[in-house]
Amino acid sequence: SENLPNWPDNFVRGITNPNNIQPGDEVEYTIYFLSGGSGPLDNAVVCDPLQNFQTFRTDTFNGQTPTEGAFGSEVGIAFGLNPLNPDLPTAYLRSANSASNRGRFYPSGTATPLICRPNIRGAVVVDIGNLGVGDYGFIRFRVTID
Repeated sequence: SENLPNWPDNFVRGITNPNNIQPGDEVEYTIYFLSGGSGPLDNAVVCDPLQNFQTFRTDTFNGQTPTEGAFGSEVGIAFGLNPLNPDLPTAYLRSANSASNRGRFYPSGTATPLICRPNIRGAVVVDIGNLGVGDYGFIRFRVTID
């Protein structure tokens, strides 16, 4: 909830009007998280399965900085941990499915972490890591509508 002490005012943003979405359109998703429990959260992971008629954009954030595990290509995930501004990620993550990447895209039918099985249409997975009480942030990626 936006009334917790460490959660910035007006942090959540977005527009949703599914009636205007057409094949070929690009849609940006933002997943917000907030550690509002009574103690730290270790090894937090977020998995977001794609919906029907969506294709993950592996190159959305190519060339953006700062990068983490990214070398110019397949930079498809923006990540913000305790950012002051919801438009300024703290890192851009390489989305190639590699154990060394904190952010990964799993194409449909490939093995995913247990948190997001079965993988029917593809899934975006981000290892957020350890969160203290009141830590917050976002994961952002884009898809093209088929």
